[in-house]
Amino acid sequence: MARDRLAAMRANQNTIYAPEPAPPRGHSPYGSHDELSPKEPANIDSYEMKEKYLDMSSFMDEVSSLNDGIRTVNENVDRVKEFHNRLLSELDDHQHQAISSQLAALTSETSRLTRNLKNRIHSLQSSISHNQGVNNGDANVRATQVGALKKRFMDSIMKYQSVEQESRQKYKARMERQYRIVKPDATPEEIRQAVDSDDGGQIFSQALMTSNRYGDARAAFNEVKERHEDVKRIEKTLTELMEMFNDLATMVEEQDQLIQNVEANANEIQRDVEQAGQHITKARDSAASARRKRWICFLIIAAAVIAIVIVTQRKNGSTTNVTTPPAPAATASANPSQRT
Repeated sequence: MARDRLAAMRANQNTIYAPEPAPPRGHSPYGSHDELSPKEPANIDSYEMKEKYLDMSSFMDEVSSLNDGIRTVNENVDRVKEFHNRLLSELDDHQHQAISSQLAALTSETSRLTRNLKNRIHSLQSSISHNQGVNNGDANVRATQVGALKKRFMDSIMKYQSVEQESRQKYKARMERQYRIVKPDATPEEIRQAVDSDDGGQIFSQALMTSNRYGDARAAFNEVKERHEDVKRIEKTLTELMEMFNDLATMVEEQDQLIQNVEANANEIQRDVEQAGQHITKARDSAASARRKRWICFLIIAAAVIAIVIVTQRKNGSTTNVTTPPAPAATASANPSQRT
């Protein structure tokens, strides 16, 4: 079921419109605000984490910290959505620039935070495999915790993608309306090229030169340039998010294998326990049987001894009766002197 859900989530990523190549690592699509936000948890070396997570208490502390980070991502995504809506409705150039700068800083912070969380979750998962043989009961608990973390984090990434895709569509719809101001008779294909093409600015410039509503067209042209840059930045963010989503999907597949290994080890241990129980039962039965046999032998020997004693006594008694001499006969004749 996990793989089916993962396949569906990956298929959903194909709805992203023609993303441009991802920016270099550490580069924010909204500017150079690349400082680490105080909200972002510090990165932890993967090897040190593996050693640290031998302690279940430390492991659960890291899980709690990661959950806090995911909540911060969700809060930042809500703020990103708010900034996009304000940009779409803001007409003052000065305010527009101020909001755009705030959005750039927030996007940079969120990008750094999501990368940090992804790396820490990956290290957390690696620690399970590294310490798998220490305690398989703990391994099951840890695998479950990491799986729940990844699901929540992937949900946050998908929420971020949804916000950016929705904002991109709103920007494009606004650009289409502005292009119709510049060129009311534009065909759908012309509008599509002006909105989606990298040469959209040039297309707008050409339309502006032929417009009979120069004042309105000029204002629309300036707004379209800003919107076009916003769309390009959003697409870069979407590319980063899609790459991160794919990395998380790979981690899910790796965890599936890890869970299978843990389950295989647990099954093997269960078989060993069952076999040990069978051996113990067999040993107990053998011991009981040996005790019964000893008692039987003892009783047989005792009976034999008793029988021998009885036979011997009877034999001795018979021999005594046969060899005893008869009593001497009484003197029949009297003393001759007494007779006379």
